[in-house]
Order: sequence, then structure tokens, then C-alpha cells
Amino acid sequence: PAPKQCIDKIPHLDGTWRVLSYQMPINPISATVLRTGEVLIVAGSENHLHHHQGGAASYRAVIWDPTGVDASSLDVVHVGYDIFCSGTVVLADGRALIVGGTNDYSFTGSQHTLIYDPITRQFNQAQAMADGRWYPSITVLGDGRVMAFSGLALSGSTNRTTQIYSLSSAGAGWGTTSRAPFTPPLYPRLFV
Repeated sequence: PAPKQCIDKIPHLDGTWRVLSYQMPINPISATVLRTGEVLIVAGSENHLHHHQGGAASYRAVIWDPTGVDASSLDVVHVGYDIFCSGTVVLADGRALIVGGTNDYSFTGSQHTLIYDPITRQFNQAQAMADGRWYPSITVLGDGRVMAFSGLALSGSTNRTTQIYSLSSAGAGWGTTSRAPFTPPLYPRLFV
């Protein structure tokens, strides 16, 4: 059969780009669409050494309502550690799992794990990983578990291990690590 032809000028099919009348109050690193229709935008210290030292301007994320018409649609929230250069996925239950980030500006990875619940609008600390990950790849597996791979370790070298996160196992969290037989790039492209 012949390929289907696109129908012109149907907004829900074609989409449109527009410039917003307000600016993002952080330096966006990644964006994750949540089940509420809002968008979780991660910044952390924004690759800014001053922000990495704690205080009101440090360790930030934004919850953005894209249907908003002005800057009031942006809710800046402070998180407990530097999520700059972390990896994020959405879990089967609709919460966002944020893995790794910046441990310090000698460019070593953080072991932290956060879970953001879009219903309660809360960030909750989860079990830490075995080693740091700065620029990790996070992949949801077919059974709902999450695999973390690559990123810079606490030592500053590339983390060659994978680690699996599971909500269904006893003591929900990270399992043991498995070492890859090669050194991966940072943020390697992974999919199931």
C-alpha cells in the first residue's frame, strides 16, 4: 500500500512553536514530561561553582505548567543536592527517578537518587547508588526496573558498571553492580 499522506494545517498533528512571554529562571539541563502534564526541568547548580556551595540559589529544579500564560506557571523548587548532569526517567507509577549529578567541580559524580512525586509535589531521597554518576544514562527496562550506566564516578573516571533499581524487590532500591567489559561514553544512547 502507498504511504499515508500528511494532512496540512491540523494543529494537533503538525504542532506549532512559539516564543513564551517569560523566561526560564534556571539554566535547563533536562526536561521530563510528568503524568500531570507538567514538566520537571532539572538544573542543579547550573555548572556554576558559586551555586554549588549551597544557599538559596543552589540545587534547583522547576515544575512548569506549559498551559500557563506567564511566569506564575513556573514553580522553582530547591532539592537537597546538586542534580546538575543527572539522568531522569519516569517510573511505571508516574514518579520521576533522578539519578546522579555533580558531587564536586573536579567533575566527579554523585551517588544520590531522588524520586519526584508529581501528585504530592515532593522530592524524596532514595537509596544511594554504589558509586557516583555524572552524565549517566538511565533506562527503564521492560519489566519496569531501571538501569543506570556510565557517568563519571566518585574517582572522576568513567563508571564502567551498571546498577539496577527496583521498586518491587524487598528493600526497594539499587541492586549490586555489574562491570562492563569496555569503557562507555558519557550519556551513551541506550534503549530496550
